Amino acid sequence: MIFKRLDKFFHRFRRFIFKYKDGFYEVPYLANSPAVILESFKKTPFMNWDESRKLLSMKNHFLTANIYWIKLEDGLWFIMADSSYKVNLHYKFIYDKYLPADYYLLSFNVFTHTTNNKAAVINGLSYKSSSWNVIKPGAGASNTNFKNTSCSSIGIYFNTEWAKKNLESNPNFLNSQFQSFFHSKKSPIIIWPEKASTAAGFFEKARHILSGTDEGKRQKELGVLARQFSDYFTEHYDFDHSGNDVQEIKSESQLKLAKIEKLLNDNLFTEFPGIDALASKFGISPTKLKHDFKQVYGESIYQYCLGKQMDYAKILITEKHMKVSEVSYLLGYKSNSKFSEAFKNRHQVLPSKIGEQTAN
Repeated sequence: MIFKRLDKFFHRFRRFIFKYKDGFYEVPYLANSPAVILESFKKTPFMNWDESRKLLSMKNHFLTANIYWIKLEDGLWFIMADSSYKVNLHYKFIYDKYLPADYYLLSFNVFTHTTNNKAAVINGLSYKSSSWNVIKPGAGASNTNFKNTSCSSIGIYFNTEWAKKNLESNPNFLNSQFQSFFHSKKSPIIIWPEKASTAAGFFEKARHILSGTDEGKRQKELGVLARQFSDYFTEHYDFDHSGNDVQEIKSESQLKLAKIEKLLNDNLFTEFPGIDALASKFGISPTKLKHDFKQVYGESIYQYCLGKQMDYAKILITEKHMKVSEVSYLLGYKSNSKFSEAFKNRHQVLPSKIGEQTAN
């Protein structure tokens, strides 16, 4: 059944593979379940599948990537990917109504971006953004990736039956925002921006397990890691930053928000452009822009920019050994005290103290 539907899908959409639209190569793929996604990717041009390692790899003019797809047990899959993009690439989820779609996705993603901003290039800077994503079955989600960006992603796909047997027996899950998300009619896509780096340790653990050659042992250890992964999220993300006014954000709007985030990060050394200017540039109303941006990124656009500025500032002080006054000037602050106040609000320590610790 699955293979017949996939053949029909690729017969129908073959001419749209790598379609160019709005500055992005758009790639549609069937997202009904992990098995369907894997088979869908296998049929995409330039893909190579290593059955023994459960590794999907590609290297072409668009990107290089290594993606592990491993079925751990009925209703539970593990995925880990490392990708580098040479062009702007937009993956678009498509669902076949004749195939079941009952899998959730919980993933942790770390993006590393480069920027053409002169100040950043001179200082050899790139910026990172991390987030946890939860996507419900059948969600009209998309995955936007920019040229000269790399992404590491780790996650689990699980169906409703697996969730009932495993998640709902977890005390941290019961009566949590995570549980309410499953049983609500809220948006099928929720994103929690990650400000700490603790979750990145899952990558190191997974890579160590995947380097093993004993398939049975590897599968067992990944099963343990998958449960630790879901437990970590349940324990640390008990607050739904989206509030009660949650609406589904369509694929086209998701792409616009990704472009806006990219623009903001590329121009952190310049004055904040303002909501109205951003809304006009990207063809979205100011009210919708403010609402959707906060729902996706967890804070207002201005607070997001301010936080990213202070993250840059920390790198300049700790890694580039710049003086506080130099960083303050570079970021456009007329007063060192105002800059220090903003820095402390973000990092809970004065920039002068950070500089002293680095010097010692």
